[in-house]
Amino acid sequence: MLLPIPILSDWANLRARRQAIIDENNRRENLRRRFRDYHIGDEVLVLTYRPDKLESRAIGPFIVEEVHVNGTVTIRRNNNVLERINVRRLRPYYRRP
Repeated sequence: MLLPIPILSDWANLRARRQAIIDENNRRENLRRRFRDYHIGDEVLVLTYRPDKLESRAIGPFIVEEVHVNGTVTIRRNNNVLERINVRRLRPYYRRP
């Protein structure tokens, strides 16, 4: 039922409160992300999708041949095969001394 009573609400305050909640959620999400810029010549591991119990979690290392601006890199699988792969499927490889 519609009643002819005025609605008293502070729209600017509601908008600011919602934006604060959005910003806080975004900040918490970004804490879990790994930010890494890959360069040509870096070594990376390719994460495997749903590995079995005793299967390795990543394969590699592979060498980065080219870095693209859209979040992908080109890696060299072997001498004749290049693969363009998303950075979310990669992990940096660090050699142990």
